[in-house]
Amino acid sequence: MLPVTTTRPSYRPKCSDNSIDYAGKVFAKLEAPNVFHFTALIDGHILLGLVAEAIHLYYEMVGELVHPDSYVTASVLKACGLGLALREGREVHEQVVKLRLSRNRVIGINLMEVYGKCGEFQDAWKVFDDMPEQDAMLRTAMMSCYFDHGRVAEACALFSGVGKKDMLCWTAMIDGLVRNGEMCRALEVFCEMQRENMNPNEKWLLKVIIEDPLILVLS
Repeated sequence: MLPVTTTRPSYRPKCSDNSIDYAGKVFAKLEAPNVFHFTALIDGHILLGLVAEAIHLYYEMVGELVHPDSYVTASVLKACGLGLALREGREVHEQVVKLRLSRNRVIGINLMEVYGKCGEFQDAWKVFDDMPEQDAMLRTAMMSCYFDHGRVAEACALFSGVGKKDMLCWTAMIDGLVRNGEMCRALEVFCEMQRENMNPNEKWLLKVIIEDPLILVLS
């Protein structure tokens, strides 16, 4: 269970970055920080990769009896996924159910990623099945989690089951294949993407040029 306390522990930012350090000092001076203050600081820590601190802030918020909303819940679940914090993710999931946020799309995707990144695919699929619409974005999130664990066959099966594939789905598929050493299959998907008149964005092309230039050379 998430802890419940009546006193606010003093928050001392551990980040050396000037901006988050300043934000932490301002936050510490607030007499009664609300959910918006906590959300802003949590998001700032996530942006800097300080996911453990972000999760700690969420627990601090709940301990102060500040009622979580959908935005801060989605943020802390993102931190749990990035930090592979399965125990904390399960505890936040309990809060999601109590707050009746289970059908929120962003929260659902982030919950799937928590379980998927931690290898708990049965739980990830339960979240998937409970969502009101199983669209390409949900399938792409699950597909990426399978790739993270080297389960290429399952990822490819998911990709094949996506009806209308968007650019995120195509690029996630190619990136996942490359990360798992499936260069030939990645090239096949890249060529298929071009035949579908899907043009990758500059950011993704730059990533490929730096990490896997063979795809562009062969294509």
